[in-house]
Amino acid sequence: MYKDCPQIGDEELLSMQQRALWFIDNYTPGDSKYNISMAFRIHGSFQIDAFRYAVNQLVSKNATLRSTFVNVNGEPKLVINEHLLPVLEVFDATNLSQKALEDAVQNFHSIPFQLEKVSCLRFGIYVVSAEEYVLHMCVHHIVSDFTSLGLMLDQLEHYYLAGLGEDDDSWLPPAEDFKDYAAKEREYYQSEAAKESKAYWSECLKQPPAVLQWDSFWRKGANDKSSVLFSIGEETTKKIKRLASKIGGSVFTVMLAAWSAYIARETKTADIVMGVPVSMRHSVHQHIIGCLFNVLPIRLSVDQTFHHFLLAAKERLLSALDNRNFCLSQMVEHLAVERNDGRNPLFQAMVNMLGHVEQSRWLALEMAGDSVQVSWAGRTISPFRVCQQEGQIDIELLFVDAGSQLRCELKGDKHFFSHSGLQIFAERFELVVEALVAAPDEEINTLLAPKSEDYNLPFGPINSDALPEVSNQTIISLFDQWVTQQAASTAIRYGVDTLTYLDLQHWSQEVAVQLIQNGVVPGDRVGVALLPSPEAVVAMLGIMRAGAGYVPLDLRLPQKRLAQIVEQSEMKLIVVNTDVDLDDWCTAKLMTITATESPLTVRRTEHGTFNHCTFNYCTPASIAYSVFTSGSTGTPKGIDVEHGNVVSCLNAMSEYLAHAPGEVWTWFHAASFDLSVWELWGALCSGGALVVVPDDLRNQPDKFLDLVAAEQVTIVSQTPSGLKNLLSEFRHRPRAYAIKHWVICGEALLSATVRPYLSAQWTFWNMYGPAETTIFATVEKVTEELTDYNVIPIGKPLSFATVYLLNPSRQTPLMGEVGEIYIGGRGVARGYVGLEQLTTQCFIADPYIHHGRMYKTGDLAYWDGERIHFCGRVDDQVKVSGYRIEIAEIEDCLNRHHAIADAAVIVESHEGLNRLVAIFVPVSKDNLPEESAIRDHLKAYLPIYMLPGRMMLADELPRNAHNKIDRRALNGLIEAGQLTDISSLRPAPVLPVDSVFAEISRIWCEVLGRSTVGLDDAFFNIGGNSLALMQIYAQLVQLPGCGALAPSDLFRFPTIRKLANYLLSPLQPMVLVEVADKSSQTRRQKTLNARKALKERQIHSLKGEQDV
Repeated sequence: MYKDCPQIGDEELLSMQQRALWFIDNYTPGDSKYNISMAFRIHGSFQIDAFRYAVNQLVSKNATLRSTFVNVNGEPKLVINEHLLPVLEVFDATNLSQKALEDAVQNFHSIPFQLEKVSCLRFGIYVVSAEEYVLHMCVHHIVSDFTSLGLMLDQLEHYYLAGLGEDDDSWLPPAEDFKDYAAKEREYYQSEAAKESKAYWSECLKQPPAVLQWDSFWRKGANDKSSVLFSIGEETTKKIKRLASKIGGSVFTVMLAAWSAYIARETKTADIVMGVPVSMRHSVHQHIIGCLFNVLPIRLSVDQTFHHFLLAAKERLLSALDNRNFCLSQMVEHLAVERNDGRNPLFQAMVNMLGHVEQSRWLALEMAGDSVQVSWAGRTISPFRVCQQEGQIDIELLFVDAGSQLRCELKGDKHFFSHSGLQIFAERFELVVEALVAAPDEEINTLLAPKSEDYNLPFGPINSDALPEVSNQTIISLFDQWVTQQAASTAIRYGVDTLTYLDLQHWSQEVAVQLIQNGVVPGDRVGVALLPSPEAVVAMLGIMRAGAGYVPLDLRLPQKRLAQIVEQSEMKLIVVNTDVDLDDWCTAKLMTITATESPLTVRRTEHGTFNHCTFNYCTPASIAYSVFTSGSTGTPKGIDVEHGNVVSCLNAMSEYLAHAPGEVWTWFHAASFDLSVWELWGALCSGGALVVVPDDLRNQPDKFLDLVAAEQVTIVSQTPSGLKNLLSEFRHRPRAYAIKHWVICGEALLSATVRPYLSAQWTFWNMYGPAETTIFATVEKVTEELTDYNVIPIGKPLSFATVYLLNPSRQTPLMGEVGEIYIGGRGVARGYVGLEQLTTQCFIADPYIHHGRMYKTGDLAYWDGERIHFCGRVDDQVKVSGYRIEIAEIEDCLNRHHAIADAAVIVESHEGLNRLVAIFVPVSKDNLPEESAIRDHLKAYLPIYMLPGRMMLADELPRNAHNKIDRRALNGLIEAGQLTDISSLRPAPVLPVDSVFAEISRIWCEVLGRSTVGLDDAFFNIGGNSLALMQIYAQLVQLPGCGALAPSDLFRFPTIRKLANYLLSPLQPMVLVEVADKSSQTRRQKTLNARKALKERQIHSLKGEQDV
């Protein structure tokens, strides 16, 4: 496409702005943020050959457009080439839809320029028909500004007409060219004026304010489009102009002040620096093509009345303009301001007045609206918008004076603003401008104070409807009602075994009698140490029928943790199978349930059997169950939930699902996870049939989905992580499902996770709620429109819950501002087992409901006027794979290791999943602990899902002023590669080249984030979990000969050696071919090349004809 071009003369001087743009391009190679474009439709005939002649003439007459920028020892040098023609491509767009044409133009704009090698200018001509064309001119900012775009198009018009023979070929060049401008700028920096300006800016910008913090609300929502166009109406525009005249200022001064006041309000700051682009085109430079602009940082203190603020803004603006020649990049360099994540260190918001529409046809074309038409080269042209220059700054307001209105455009960085966020931001700004100019003598803070009717704010609870009446029902009474109505209906399915509602009632009563005979009284807590099975359901029903609460015990947990739960809950008795031995740690009495010849047989005591008279010793205020979660004190904490809480939740859910008797449910989740409460009692308290998912099927997506289809399940409950785990199999093999509802809860639900599942066949419900408020508190029906958000909102409160968003002062924040979630209503649990102080801290009085209580969740969210959006955690409690984890507990366990002096745990995101990373300081650098020893220590106290995926060594842990661990700094150290992965300290195994061993090792290291993995390291012992395993499986099946590999094979062969030997075994049906060992760097380069090729295909698929 490009040819080597002869160069003339010595390297030319760069302007300061060009130097800054060159460094940005080198800092972010491949970025197109500084590409600027002008595109328009041409109505009528258009001679491409004449335009090609015009382009050649334009470039030959303007040396700036023949510039390239070379790197000489890390410094930029400008080279003027003798012949350097831009790319001009012609595309056949006759069969393209409007959307496809827009995408093609946008893609052409987004191709990065190679400043060192090729022209910084290119043209695209799209032939729509014989009478309609789209002309697109794209140029890098380093050789042009907006004014230069108009100058180039003016010259192109002249040369185009000359090419047609309709005008002569002369063009009077400007008195000076760009190199003269650059030379004068260089002279300026040696002058006294520069020293004075430097002193001015040093004083003005000393101790600059912190970078602006944007609420996460603004980046939520649809991001399918780009900037937002809007207008300030006629009446408000009149007031703006009158106010400008009154203060002896300009329309720009008023807009600068209004925009600054608005930004200050939205970011909760009074000290603000606003970026203001200014032209550096003095009279002699008016017609130079080049980069002739500067950006002035205007520092303002937003207070007093708007009138006083206007006067202060006017004075500061005039002073800044007097010192405009001092380049922004030089200010940053002199002040040595630290950059944050590539953002501008002095200001993060800008305002730019482009001029008056009547002054330039190009302004009219860009900003006056889609209906405008102007003349060019004897042809009528109309606008064709190109999204551009977004991401240079957090947010920028551009506007033109269109006479009776101000035409505005809002551009935002997509890291902080979605398109829908920009739309709301623009709407609010219009209201702010109206308020400020209508009453300029009022205090700004008063004028901009939030009003409920303006922002749809929920002052008090988000749902103000009265709570439902307290129910007098219990789980047992609801279940017994269904026994009366449908005694012979199936209640439980487990493989080939089934139990009717009557069977379940009889056996649960026998268990209740046994419990009572073993000393259990109402109010006690009884452990259930059974795998998911009919026996487990019977045990839980029997415990509740006896007036006690059940406490699920997962025997896969460390014995020390189980012992803590038994002791803390004052457990008198545990229901177990006959083959379980708990003598090593258990002090409670054991009662056994066994499955023998009949589907279920209860082991009877010497007192005989019960005569099946229905009885129920529980009340709505009785404890139904206690679930234990991770505790910040280093010990687990149990949550006592009453029958009334559960019944209220089930009633509220029925308003949405409207599930009828006979629905088929799955019991998929461990009884220790409160989502199981919904699965179990949602089914059995509504006349449904409960399909018990065998324990060994839960990590086998294919077998689980086979079961769902075979049993014709209608209600499936999953966590987002579980949903993601099922996706590959769900897509791979369609099944005849009977599903009506998917109920999703446990962690944030990503749109990317749920989108592939959406179908008219069923409904997806995104639920939110901590265990402390009984399973669920809010609900959102997931629609295709909601997948425009990266994270699906959590919706509105269920009828049995009151939900509040409160700031640290326990006041309602503005709409869009993040607050902490507080939940009241009928689902608030009794409290924490044996932890009175923690219960008092977290379960507090509800100020809006007499004698009401609410739970302080520690979760962050915002309200957008219609629904709640989850934003994370206040403290360090996190969710990983659907489990709620307080990392302080892991840190406490690490710090108890004799070889660890200090430890911290953070969460990092990897391919959409969270994983734990432990960072520790060793007691002795000369005697580092083995990774396996640390993991063995952790496994003794923590469940597998709490084990860190990675372990890193540090010399010391960064701490803040309050001596708390700075987790953001820790993340920065990891990203910068300044910490040592402990797995890298041992030698990597020597693997045969081009072998399945090498390929499996590469995949394991990539997914687990490790430097090395030993051939005999067990997957789950080095930070692996079921979700990571499915990521590995998805890569392994892509290898030649591995297509028949099943997920269960990875559980069967948990080490690289075992898995590789299995794959190489002649007994298994796959034929393995050699797979070359590729380095990560090579794979990344191939990905980049593929993306580049894709972009080129998008362009050339338009049947482009290249012309140089």
